[in-house]
Amino acid sequence: MKKLTMICLILVVSLMATFASVVSAQDMGMVRFVHAIVGGANVDVAVDGQVVASAIAYGSASDYVSVTLGDHQIQVFEAGTQTILWEQSLTSTTDPLTLIASSASAPTFVEFIENVDPLSLGQARITAIHAIEGAPNVDVVLVDGRPVITDLAYATPYGTLDVPVFNYALNVIPTGESLATALFPVEFNAPLATGTSYSIVVFGAIEQPEFLILATPVKAGANEGTLRLTNASDKVVDIYANDALVAASLVAGSSTESFPLVAGEYVVQFVLANTIENLGGENASVVANQTSVATLANDGTVSLTAEAPVAVASLPTPTPAVVEAVAVAVPAPTAIPSLGMVQPTALPPQPTQPETLGRITAQVLIDAGANLQLRQYPSSESLSLGLAPANAIFEVVGRVGIPVQLTGLYDPKLQEEIDNYVDPIAELAEDADLVSADTWLNVDYTTVDGGKINAWVSAQYLVVTDELGELQRLADLPTVPSNAYGEVVNTVVTPFVAAELSAVTGRVINLDPGINLHIRRTPSLQGESIGLLSNGTVVEFIGFIVPAGTNVDLETLTGEEVQALVDQVNLAPWIFIRYTAPQGAIVSGWVAYQYVDLYWEGAYINAYKMQEEELLSFVEDTEIGELGAGAVAPIVPTLDPLRDAYIAEVVLDPGANLQFRRTPSIYGESLGLLSSGTQMVALGRTVDEQWIQVEYQGQTGWVSSTFIRIRLNNLLASIAELEILDVELEPTPAS
Repeated sequence: MKKLTMICLILVVSLMATFASVVSAQDMGMVRFVHAIVGGANVDVAVDGQVVASAIAYGSASDYVSVTLGDHQIQVFEAGTQTILWEQSLTSTTDPLTLIASSASAPTFVEFIENVDPLSLGQARITAIHAIEGAPNVDVVLVDGRPVITDLAYATPYGTLDVPVFNYALNVIPTGESLATALFPVEFNAPLATGTSYSIVVFGAIEQPEFLILATPVKAGANEGTLRLTNASDKVVDIYANDALVAASLVAGSSTESFPLVAGEYVVQFVLANTIENLGGENASVVANQTSVATLANDGTVSLTAEAPVAVASLPTPTPAVVEAVAVAVPAPTAIPSLGMVQPTALPPQPTQPETLGRITAQVLIDAGANLQLRQYPSSESLSLGLAPANAIFEVVGRVGIPVQLTGLYDPKLQEEIDNYVDPIAELAEDADLVSADTWLNVDYTTVDGGKINAWVSAQYLVVTDELGELQRLADLPTVPSNAYGEVVNTVVTPFVAAELSAVTGRVINLDPGINLHIRRTPSLQGESIGLLSNGTVVEFIGFIVPAGTNVDLETLTGEEVQALVDQVNLAPWIFIRYTAPQGAIVSGWVAYQYVDLYWEGAYINAYKMQEEELLSFVEDTEIGELGAGAVAPIVPTLDPLRDAYIAEVVLDPGANLQFRRTPSIYGESLGLLSSGTQMVALGRTVDEQWIQVEYQGQTGWVSSTFIRIRLNNLLASIAELEILDVELEPTPAS
């Protein structure tokens, strides 16, 4: 396939710095012109008889032009001549317009309205425009094939998406095709910045598609100024404002657009792209109706300057009949002078490549506010070692590979797995890559407290780049044994986005692999389980348990009484907590205090320290836990699973129940009904493997093995592994 040509258009910063204020004017509109006619000559564009854009080359766009609201007449000339190539009308509105000409058979500008509604900090807006004449509808997808924009038709507006700031690696392919079979895949990166609306224009010939990216700052609201970020260093940087990523992969010698921010103070930090290495930072003041500029120098210093708005060129207010409408026939392509003979302009200079980082990295691509689980083994059912937020950076160790025998722990079953192992890349077609949703990566994650988590994560939530910042082929990664376990080193394993520092938080500790801590509705081991917490999960501490009716008014208690109360609650078996799941659901209830460490302002705290800091809080033992909106109780209303014990799990269709019987027979007395997902300790089996003896809520009974799945330490096990119990099977009664 012919090598694709890729063009990324960066609009003039000085013009865009004042765009937001111009757009907000009630009597003016903004228009820009894009030349995407394959083989077309450079063109001049006139509005109402005045040339407003000169020598627009194929594959490029003009600056925005300010025009009065209402009807106008456009004439397009071959650059430097009086030869009219076509003429059309234009109605300008307060919304900025992008006009794109892409048809050689019927040249005309097609209007696209830019959405410049305000955006929140850390958000950008994208859309796509299909400008390849004669090509089928297309999809814009991520590098792993996940769709972003689907079934995009030629010369047809699509709508916009508001997304977190990120350096998105994208592909454009014919609708419904895969990356491997696409006839004209266009691959490119879209490094976004906050407060900016981007239009990705795919244009050119079917056999040689190209793209350009048009950027437009959104509107500024009341009491808002604008901030522009400039990278004057020789590195590629990510930029944060108040811990929100506001510009991704800004190349050396370039600037962001001037995006609007609420007036106030912001901490601006420049970070080496795809790492956590802080290159420099400064406090920046954003003043209403003024542009502030933060610039990173090569020595790591950050300078701050202020700019006054710069006037934007605009057309004079037209008088009636400035241009008399003239009917002009659109000539055929062959009659247009030089239209079919001029070659596309040369590629503009490519951005400077980032310096070699010497390592492969991955950035977390999930919704803002969500967290990615860091697993001990390459399985979604494995123990979670911690959480990583959107845009977190990992250093990639490798992809999952053949397991190995651990020294001194020879396992014949593991050896069988090793002997039968087939590397998935052996089944790949040439130039194909591993499916990210089926691939686990071993990564190192540096936590905010300077520690490290080595863990397994699913590649479907990552964008993996090589030492030069280019997309990394997963199949080319080194392998890590699938039974190599992750570990936590010198960190308290709190989520990156922690709770408020003024609040006391708890972190779940001391659980064995595969075991979860129950959130219970009442402070009792027999209390209903309404949530599960894995090791490292952070929760909000609400209060210590005290018996109902106990006086906990510290102002009325004597010193000795307060000391006795503190002694009591510091050894209490239960505390009341609130847990906010990554998807936003909230569960409040009781958890065993022995499995939770408490922290305040980043340091460990207990009841005695809380008394000193006046942070003590109490909850009566009659308080009932609750499931908030969106929360779902776990389907394991049983004893906590035990380490090194066989666990029997009921596997049924939704709504069905399994009989729990006193004896191993369908005629045995029913002790109760077990719903799908119920977990019990398996004690043994009958010799014919038809019945399993289990312990459930303090009772011993039997369940049919047909509807049971057995696990040992969170790994699937065989019923045959259970101990054979000496029990007499009941004969089937005669009919």
